[in-house]
Amino acid sequence: MDVDLLQAFDQVAREGSFTRAAARLDLTQGAVSLRIQALEARLGGLLFRRGRRLQLTDRGRRFLPYARRLLAMWGEGVEAARLAGRGQGGHLSMAVLRSQSSLLMGPVVERLLAEDPGMTLVLREGLHHELVAALHDRAVDLAMLAWPNLDPLLDQPSVALTVAEPVVFAVSPALWPAGGPASIDAVLDVLPSFLLMRWWQVTPDVVMAVAGRARHHIEVPMDVGLHLALAGRGGGFFLAQEVAPHLAAGRLVAPVLRDVQALSRDIALVARSAMQWEEPAVRRLVAAIRAELARQGIAVANLLPELL
Repeated sequence: MDVDLLQAFDQVAREGSFTRAAARLDLTQGAVSLRIQALEARLGGLLFRRGRRLQLTDRGRRFLPYARRLLAMWGEGVEAARLAGRGQGGHLSMAVLRSQSSLLMGPVVERLLAEDPGMTLVLREGLHHELVAALHDRAVDLAMLAWPNLDPLLDQPSVALTVAEPVVFAVSPALWPAGGPASIDAVLDVLPSFLLMRWWQVTPDVVMAVAGRARHHIEVPMDVGLHLALAGRGGGFFLAQEVAPHLAAGRLVAPVLRDVQALSRDIALVARSAMQWEEPAVRRLVAAIRAELARQGIAVANLLPELL
């Protein structure tokens, strides 16, 4: 089966549009249409129902998981050949959640470059679904993404380690000078705004419940939320690493909320294929991530035994 045909089918199914799929594949719409028609001819029927809204036919829905499996096998084969032919110098291509770009990967990359100055490195950042797409499209080999992955586009990735990142509620001491334990309602009473930051893969129910109880809430990215919290304009749930310097300097306080359960966000270092962990550069990456997380006081779980 022609890989180009499968890639066109997968992309059209994902985008729900020949035009958007063509843009993703850097092809003309006509070229994508011809590939779909060629695949339909081989399979003996239509894969898409054309109209105002493009939809998979029953034949297309049934074939899609097999097409993606074939593409995954092709990618693993290409990767095996690439690894076998690689010469000197490490190579890493990785995508991380935006919140981890500076919190984790800065020190990690610094260590890797000290160990291997000639390393070839591609590091991207994005939202969870963007990382999943990058892995699926083979734009990167590894990703540090939210876990467990709920996106069906990424089928059974190989997991090296998982991490439960601690989360704290942070607010300006100007709003909460006591800084000690409190009920969430007491804290909400003094907040101009509750800062709802959707940096989880799925925002926990308790966070949404707190937003519903607040007198006023706004939805903002984490960096904007941090600015507002420091300015005394609100408070919200942050990654502990994000606010640690501000807590240490007294610019923010983290009251223990007696009636809100402790929160964390799980992330995982994953690869498209278990073969990735055989690369020396990847092994050094795992060691560097473990060391940096240990420095930050964050425990690592589910490490592959062969990477210990």
